[in-house]
Amino acid sequence: LDVISVPTHRPVNRVDHNDLIFAEIDPKYEALVDEIVQVSKGGRPVLVGTTSIEKSERISEMLNRRYGLEHQVLNARPENARREAEIVAQAGHLRPLKPGSKQLVGNVTIATNMAGRGTDIKLGPGVVWDKCKVPPPEKLTELGVAVEDLFPLGTTKCCIDCPQYDPATNCAHCFKPKVDENFPLRGRTGCCERVPCGLHIVGTERHEARRIDNQLRGRSGRQGDPGSSRFFLSLRDELMAIFAGEWTLKMLGWLGLTGDTAIEHPKISKGVERAQKKVEERNFDIRKNLLEYDEVMDYQRRAYYARRQEILAGKGLGTLVGDMIAEAIDEAVEDYLGGGYVQRCIAEWANQVLYAPVRDDQIKATTLEELPDLEKSLRSWAKEEAASEVSKTLGEYMDPDVEARDWDLRGLSSWAMSRFNVNLSQNQLRKMNPQEVEQALSEAAAEKIDQLDLSPLVRFLQPGFAQACLAEWARNKFAIDLSGEGLPADAAAAQAVLREKVAAAYRQREIKYPVEYALEMTVGPAGTGNVYALEDLTQWANRKYDAGLAAADLRDAKLDDVRARLLELSAAWADDERVVQAVRETLGEAPTVEQAVAFAQRRFDAKLSVEDFDGDVPGTLVKVGRAFLRREMTELERFVLLQLSDTAWKDHLLAMDHLKSGISLRSFAEQDPRVAYKREGARLYQEMHGAICDRVTDMIFKVRVTAGTEVQSVFQVAGTVHEEFAGYDRFAAEAAAQAAPQKVATIVKQGPRVGRNDPCPCGSGKKYKKCCGRGAG
Repeated sequence: LDVISVPTHRPVNRVDHNDLIFAEIDPKYEALVDEIVQVSKGGRPVLVGTTSIEKSERISEMLNRRYGLEHQVLNARPENARREAEIVAQAGHLRPLKPGSKQLVGNVTIATNMAGRGTDIKLGPGVVWDKCKVPPPEKLTELGVAVEDLFPLGTTKCCIDCPQYDPATNCAHCFKPKVDENFPLRGRTGCCERVPCGLHIVGTERHEARRIDNQLRGRSGRQGDPGSSRFFLSLRDELMAIFAGEWTLKMLGWLGLTGDTAIEHPKISKGVERAQKKVEERNFDIRKNLLEYDEVMDYQRRAYYARRQEILAGKGLGTLVGDMIAEAIDEAVEDYLGGGYVQRCIAEWANQVLYAPVRDDQIKATTLEELPDLEKSLRSWAKEEAASEVSKTLGEYMDPDVEARDWDLRGLSSWAMSRFNVNLSQNQLRKMNPQEVEQALSEAAAEKIDQLDLSPLVRFLQPGFAQACLAEWARNKFAIDLSGEGLPADAAAAQAVLREKVAAAYRQREIKYPVEYALEMTVGPAGTGNVYALEDLTQWANRKYDAGLAAADLRDAKLDDVRARLLELSAAWADDERVVQAVRETLGEAPTVEQAVAFAQRRFDAKLSVEDFDGDVPGTLVKVGRAFLRREMTELERFVLLQLSDTAWKDHLLAMDHLKSGISLRSFAEQDPRVAYKREGARLYQEMHGAICDRVTDMIFKVRVTAGTEVQSVFQVAGTVHEEFAGYDRFAAEAAAQAAPQKVATIVKQGPRVGRNDPCPCGSGKKYKKCCGRGAG
């Protein structure tokens, strides 16, 4: 992304000193601790940035042991992390050296890189007093001069002794760098001889990224505040081994860097920064390379979740399933009738029976007249493969570079028996040389191949073999019977026949499934003798088909008779003409939009708005009615699609992870791993999509929802989804209400509690446990 540099509110007023480089680690820490103590006792706060908990604790121990200097440690340890706000708030302040002492020293804060970033460390008022040659507050009080008048609180931008100091603006015009007598800067002058105030930053080592070093430096010199920073390095640091090149080591050797001697030079500091920049560029290339890999998954995620969102919306699921069925039919017709199916079957059969790696293009026979030539060719190829296998395998048991007594004759005898059914004992093998054994095994393999029965090849060459296999596939997948009429040999004609047959079968599925679902949820567990179950069933039928049924009409009827009666109603309403007729009878020929909205809410449980009609009021009502009549089928389609799609997607993610972990090996084959990853990823995604289509089309004709856990899971999905889509919330509530009572076999409606030995409410005069309560929990 394009970025811009936002200028600071006030120019940076911080002095960044050159790095101090030591040969060993111990002298570095000793010098570092000495500077901390010196600057702190000079009246300036110090912030020490470390890279780990261990290093922060080491500096803390040295301060305690050598100087007894009070300080604060802020790292990831719980006892320190919980005090982060308190420690940071005091990091820029002063405190008395000892209780009751008038000498002020700067607070020392030792923090890991997890602390302080993005935090503005405020400088306390006392930071400016001692270093600016201003009398202490007690002296000013004796003189009757207010501190605010001479030096306003918060003034940390310049030195009071500067002749250009303006108390009205706190020297807002002046941002000259301050010079500390302990840190001379050649060629630079300022308005003072030393830094009057400000936070001093001490870095224990450099990082791979300059960004982190700049974050640490940035705790000082904020909003024009004066301050300073310095990093202490050692040639033994982990990262210095990466940063320091040959030229750096040679230069340091020439300068005599040994023991506790330190070197400070701007060229060395710039050399470290250049090395950091190279590492950053390398890391950038790594991230860019990873991003190119992630672009493949990002595209696939967008495509998959866009499709999944359509499934969650619950609109057009019938069309989506229909497209999947059409795709499955097209692929099957191309596979069976597109050419080469017979040859593939013959090659696969030969690989399994003859153990011969026969390719499809080697098979030329297509009719029964060519069967003798085919058998002859297959036997010839099998013999050649057997001879080649004997020649390759024999060396594993009878290695010519190994003495004969060390040959694995037992293993050879066992392999010859299992592979070619040749009984060669170890004694026989000891009397034979490798050439004789090879000849014997090859002859035995050829004899075995000549004895094989190849008559099963006849069925592959029978006329109409491919069409029969395609018909069998359709029967197993879609439960349609094509044995009577068969399929034409032409691929386009067979495709048209299959599409017509499967569409009719799916239409019957849409008619039958709502009835099967309603029976399963009501009288299925309880039986037609349960009056409450019959009431629920009749309410469902009247609501959906305007059946005008009563529970008494179905009482004591056989379940098959009830199913047949409901199927007649469902078939009658399967045609859109019945919906059109119901709309005309209720609203007339030209209904208004307001009438249509009320009718859709009352008759089809659909919440519509004026924008949903697009000027075609009757057509919109017909679509809504169609969706209402196939509501149970829509829920089944949604459940099947979600379950299979999510499972396939998780498997695809795992496959992509495995592909990504090993795709770099393609570089050994002079292939670009990124191009190979994109190509293989696209192939895996297409395979996932094909697997989803195959499973959905295979399951949608066979699966059905039963009372219990399956029903609860279906409606749980529906309830979760429909909350996010307008127009489906009532359907979700109705579905959840229907699913709730299914935890028991008998549906119990609200009313007076009935005991097992009480008279049955149905009026039969029998006890409840022997009538409607039979089998109830």
